[in-house]
Amino acid sequence: MASLMVHGISVGPRLILDNADLVYGMFLAMVVSSLLMLMVCLVFMRAFLRVAEVPKWAVVPIVLVCCVVGSFALNNRVTDLYLLGAVGVLGYALRALDFPLAPLVLGVILGPIAETNLRRALMTDEDWSLFLTRPVSLIFLALAVLSIIWSVRAHMKARRAADDRKESA
Repeated sequence: MASLMVHGISVGPRLILDNADLVYGMFLAMVVSSLLMLMVCLVFMRAFLRVAEVPKWAVVPIVLVCCVVGSFALNNRVTDLYLLGAVGVLGYALRALDFPLAPLVLGVILGPIAETNLRRALMTDEDWSLFLTRPVSLIFLALAVLSIIWSVRAHMKARRAADDRKESA
């Protein structure tokens, strides 16, 4: 989007109507690149699978160096390196405690998006009942609550089954 805006092309609902040749060219480029990637992946599949056999003692230092260089290069601040170390230790501790990291990563990625959209919604109307009076938002909130209840119920059922197995053994 930024590259289109730099060239003076407005991004929005009229993009396809105003610049059909450019949009269809981008679609065609995506199709061609997908086909080329398919060919490359089919030819080099065995070589790509060999990457999984690289030992951890060789991969971990390289990844750590890339993380340190990337986090420092982003803002040129040493405090970002401290933050990288703290988040790394926290992640290691959570993994050692068998805490699922996927929800945490999802929250970090989706959190700013949810915050921005919550701010937008509250700009239209400051009343919090807005989320309960609109049918679509009410349905999504109800589904979220049901999902949490179902997850907690399944967890408690699994815990009870494990306790029953321990008692019978």
